[in-house]
Amino acid sequence: MVLYKRRLQLRMYMLHHKLPLDPLCRSMLEYALPFNFKNGETIRIPGNKEMIYFINKGQVIAYSKSNHFQSWLRLIGPDSLFYDFQIDPEHRLQALEWQALSQLEILAIPFQALQSNMLNFPKQWGKLINHLHQIELDRIEHLANLHALKNTDKVDYMENHLPHILLQTKYDFAAKFLGMSRESLTRIISKKNHLPSIF
Repeated sequence: MVLYKRRLQLRMYMLHHKLPLDPLCRSMLEYALPFNFKNGETIRIPGNKEMIYFINKGQVIAYSKSNHFQSWLRLIGPDSLFYDFQIDPEHRLQALEWQALSQLEILAIPFQALQSNMLNFPKQWGKLINHLHQIELDRIEHLANLHALKNTDKVDYMENHLPHILLQTKYDFAAKFLGMSRESLTRIISKKNHLPSIF
């Protein structure tokens, strides 16, 4: 995907979420660096700087550094923002590792450079930070809700709250995110094929 299209995607995201275009979005586009990652590659940017990421294409997972093989703590697809730094220590109890789950195309926006450029626009900067904070809290809440449910109810929850993940993700990966076997997920979905459950 050419840089123009990647930038246009980010601009459409900002419009959709009613975030300021000028100068916030303009600054984000100015600083955004395009990166590609291969399936399974750890998401690291040269210099290890704090970044805000916008996913143009593909999916990323996050897992705990101390518990890599047990569970995925985030599963995020295209047209989404995520960050790899700590905004609010009270809600970020563990450091996460981020990894490409497929061929990945992203824009990486250096946090410090963007923050410095927005010093004269504290309200707009606050809107972005609040937005990032809220989407992360929403992801944490969805994960907590899923963990409290039985397997059959997990799929219903995904249909109602996170349908994009079911649509974008292979069943193997969706099952791992949900904390069940692929066979269990396939069985639940097979039953749903015979019922108008999504209506």
